[in-house]
Amino acid sequence: MFSSREKVVEALTELGVRLDARGIHGDIYVVGGTAMLLGYDRLVVTSDIDEVFTPVEVINEIVAEMYIENKRLGEDWLNSKVLPLLPRVADSGAWEALNIRGLTVSVASPEFLLAMKARAARGRHDLEDVGVLVGILNYTELDEVWETCEAVWGFDVLGPEAKILLTQYLHTRGLV
Repeated sequence: MFSSREKVVEALTELGVRLDARGIHGDIYVVGGTAMLLGYDRLVVTSDIDEVFTPVEVINEIVAEMYIENKRLGEDWLNSKVLPLLPRVADSGAWEALNIRGLTVSVASPEFLLAMKARAARGRHDLEDVGVLVGILNYTELDEVWETCEAVWGFDVLGPEAKILLTQYLHTRGLV
């Protein structure tokens, strides 16, 4: 469980140190709650770090070692379970949030996160994240949100329930 940005950075720094000790530099692309925490100053608690990383085998090995040494991390504290849920287009707006010895950590762009959070619309945290991202993107109209979702996912990817929920929530934030 990661209760703060500092805890995430601490775990990733340890991963980087271990990669560097093996003469390897890793790359991680972070999405979800951890991306909101690292890249957009969102204070969230997250149980894992959803990301895509290379080199896969070495990082998986080190993650397992770190878990054995510190069970508080959780067995899959760093995982790529999100991979099948990612958009199939490149995130050209991803940016480097951390460059630590042995590891570069990039965060998904606000447009990608907005589209992913809107599509998931799993509850209060996703809706609040959408609200934060709408503010970062300076959107004032719902159509801007829908256009971003379509640019990332393709036409009509949001289900009717998600669209209703998002519309209701975003109206409370002043979007028309």
